[in-house]
Amino acid sequence: MNKTKIEWADYEAGYITGITLGDGTMRRTKKSTPYDTVQRYWRVALKNTAILERLRVYLEHHNIHIEPRRFSTPSMRKLETRQYGRIEQIHTLMHRRPSLDFKRGFISGIYDAEGNCYLRNLRIYNYDRSLLNKIIRYAKCFGFDFYIEDYPSKKGNGVRLRGDRAIRKSFFEVFMPIKEIPCNIQK
Repeated sequence: MNKTKIEWADYEAGYITGITLGDGTMRRTKKSTPYDTVQRYWRVALKNTAILERLRVYLEHHNIHIEPRRFSTPSMRKLETRQYGRIEQIHTLMHRRPSLDFKRGFISGIYDAEGNCYLRNLRIYNYDRSLLNKIIRYAKCFGFDFYIEDYPSKKGNGVRLRGDRAIRKSFFEVFMPIKEIPCNIQK
């Protein structure tokens, strides 16, 4: 585990970026007509309220205040804004120069959005190949070896972490996602 002091503002910005790219929606453009036919908005909707609360707190630390609300699916909650200023603040956070702590937060956020650890497999799913390659590059900075795993899944393709139980446990210690460490690797 990396024992260096974490720059939390960078970690939080990376987390916001990872969860937004993994499970969020962001639209910033509008058509150049007299009518704004495409609404600007940012949204992350999840079942896991602890992850959503972490995201809300991280946004607050960057002076972006958004309260959770019900989503169309009763079991889910969302953070959402349509205010242009807030959307631009989030966009600015997402386009910071990626320091090591930004990368650490990014991996944590995308894992909380799209990852799982089951039996001997730790995976992060996404359809976007460039995003999967970014996960591989960022994780490599911390000594983790992911590879793209192509197989049909309702979640899309994914990246899979190479290594044993100790490597998977180390992943949770280094990146600190909020999803719990599965009991099969806690020992």
